[in-house]
Amino acid sequence: RGVAVSPSGLGEKKGPFGLDEELLTRTLHAVKREINILQLIEPVSLSRITLNQSVLVVGGGKAGTEAAEVLSRFEYEVTLTEQHEEVRETGTDLDRVHRLTGHKLVSLHGDIGNFTAVLEGPGGLKTLECGALILASGFGGSLDPKELIQKRFKDTRVVSLPVLDGEIGRLLRIPKSRTIGIVLDIDLDETKASSETALHAALKIQRQDVYQVMLFCRDIRVGSLHLEQLYDDVRESGVIIVKYEGPVSIHTSKEGTILSIQDAVLEKNVSFLCDLIGISPYGLDQVDLTDVSSVTGVHLDELKRVQDNNIHFLPVETNIPGIFTTWACRGTFYDSRIAVEARAAALQVHRLLSQKTLVVEHAEAKVDAEKCALCLT
Repeated sequence: RGVAVSPSGLGEKKGPFGLDEELLTRTLHAVKREINILQLIEPVSLSRITLNQSVLVVGGGKAGTEAAEVLSRFEYEVTLTEQHEEVRETGTDLDRVHRLTGHKLVSLHGDIGNFTAVLEGPGGLKTLECGALILASGFGGSLDPKELIQKRFKDTRVVSLPVLDGEIGRLLRIPKSRTIGIVLDIDLDETKASSETALHAALKIQRQDVYQVMLFCRDIRVGSLHLEQLYDDVRESGVIIVKYEGPVSIHTSKEGTILSIQDAVLEKNVSFLCDLIGISPYGLDQVDLTDVSSVTGVHLDELKRVQDNNIHFLPVETNIPGIFTTWACRGTFYDSRIAVEARAAALQVHRLLSQKTLVVEHAEAKVDAEKCALCLT
């Protein structure tokens, strides 16, 4: 407090913290005026709703079964629906989980705590009431890797990466097999596990000394010490690593199989002639989430995954309150992370439903009939 002298010699009365006292007074009056205005606004209409204690888990893979088991331990009524004819065995205890195989989610209505889901199956439509949903879609699972590659590329010189890794000796006896291509990340970013398989295969073939291996990837994951060392060993052995963007094109010619990509460094389209190509099947049979998105209203990103929000800050949440997600539809394929995220999704559901009730705001506008009639519409 007191009077401070400015460089110009004029005195300015200072308030607390050296602020201009007159300016501070005007600011306080403005704040009080706005508070008085806010007090005149009618309060938001609130109500307390009862939360349905049932949960619907969509997807009978690793994540779905893990989440369903965790929720059943909390004694929620859990329904696990799978579009295929059976739920894959994952070692989880599903005795207390109601399983619906051969069923697909076709309709969803309601809001957080009180959803009405319609499932279509062999016996027709089935309606379920639930308080929350977990989307745990993964891969299609209907074809093995070998069939996937044959169906998609239709070329005997294009094989799956597991086949290439397991039968290198036989495959390399094919006449004129000198340039070997290994392609990762075709539809989805690889996991550490599949990246490690590709690196081992590349190193094993390159060390034969009569072959040139080319490894094509978008951004190979080597986030551990032993993978970093393996990656360095692969590069030092002479394997050519090419990073690409956009789609991958593979077609057959008389000379061999031609792989065309957009080089991420050169920023132009390039083609490579390979005698044999190993394709990672990871994500080639991923479930199309377009229908699930249209039914639930959950937003998808440009890769058609449920990643519209920040996956680091909101790892299992979606844009729809009461709907959670995990596994491949979220972009997670590494086994250890699948289990962690599945349990996290289940715990988020428990955190919501354990409240039993929830206070919500009414978003609908209230119409004053008398005032509305004045506009003569």
